[in-house]
Amino acid sequence: MPNNLTTYVLDNGLTVYFYNDNNKHSIHAELVTKYGGRYKDFILDGKEYHISDGVAHFIEHFLCEHGKAGNFLTLSGDNFIESNAFTSLDATRYYIDGVENMENALNIMLTNIYNPLFTIENHEKVKKAIYEEIRRSNDRKFFDFNVKFNECLFHNSNLKSNIGTIKEIEDLKLETVKACYHAFYKPTNQFLIIAGNFDKEKYLKQIKDFFANQHINKHEGYLIDTKEPLTTKKNSFKVYKKTTDTYTSIRYKINIKNLSPRERLDLESCLGNYLAINFGYSSSLKTKLEKDNIIVEHIDCYMEFQPNFVICSIGAMTKNEEAFVKTVQNVMNNKSFDKELYELEVKQSLTRFILRYDSLQKTIIPFIDNIIYFDYPYLDEAKDFDIPFDKYKEIISNLDFSNYTIGYLIDPKDKEDSTK
Repeated sequence: MPNNLTTYVLDNGLTVYFYNDNNKHSIHAELVTKYGGRYKDFILDGKEYHISDGVAHFIEHFLCEHGKAGNFLTLSGDNFIESNAFTSLDATRYYIDGVENMENALNIMLTNIYNPLFTIENHEKVKKAIYEEIRRSNDRKFFDFNVKFNECLFHNSNLKSNIGTIKEIEDLKLETVKACYHAFYKPTNQFLIIAGNFDKEKYLKQIKDFFANQHINKHEGYLIDTKEPLTTKKNSFKVYKKTTDTYTSIRYKINIKNLSPRERLDLESCLGNYLAINFGYSSSLKTKLEKDNIIVEHIDCYMEFQPNFVICSIGAMTKNEEAFVKTVQNVMNNKSFDKELYELEVKQSLTRFILRYDSLQKTIIPFIDNIIYFDYPYLDEAKDFDIPFDKYKEIISNLDFSNYTIGYLIDPKDKEDSTK
């Protein structure tokens, strides 16, 4: 697979990655700020801040809609450029994707990100847009369920929502927004990637020329370490909300504090394979659980990497919650290994990896994730998925699955029936 990645570090500290693929017609550009919804406790210029939910997402809207260039999304669309931005728990990302007019679109995007128009009028306009987004989010049946999971998994996290509540946004002061912007929106905490069919030297000159005329954020900001314990705060909980069957989920809180970036990358591959082999759509265990009327349809599995932990989640719509929990815990605690199934899963992973290169975004998104979640600024390679079976066994065997929380999403009528 091609690995045409070049890295530059500008004088202001911004890292720029160029990935050339002249077999493509389009160009994808993305500016990533390593600041997301989970980062709520920080120090800026010697002053301590403890903010409410939703500020990182609020800033994303502000920069898109009320920067010096105008509305970044509208202006990009007028030039037939696909553009968007989104905020995760760990980062805020702004991107453009197109064939022509990309130099102009890049300038507009950067202009807004580094030149927000922080006025009271714009502040109130952003609030109105976010109110509607919050109302839509609160209608999702898993919203309260995930909030409760966060409360039970962590001792020192008060994160409930990436976008906040209506009350939190109503009370949000412009001064707080500015403080978060100054703490995290600086070149040393960001990186830019340009990918596709483009002239590298031309784009590098454009980027350097842009920053030559910008005021550089020199505020000193850094996160406060909350020293989160290894254990979960609570082992189980129940949430009552309209649902066809009880949704049962087990989330494991796994300590990865002492793992290197390379070791974390290997863990992602190995744990992903372990989950797919045991709980995937074609696994024998999933088929048996369906046949025994323990689960309905499939089993959901995912991993969420954080600075010191990986959260491993396994859940399903269940007819027999106790049997489902017992089965999952047996698989995770006993850690059985099948070489033939593992080698088959590796082949499938390698196939998916090769197919990435048909799309710029599918190639670039994992690279960005490597930087955000693993501090590993390299493109994936085939060897990252073809991990020897003995090493796979060692990595999984060393994981501690003793810290977990079990959540039950139950229809209110089932609660009523149980009290009769």
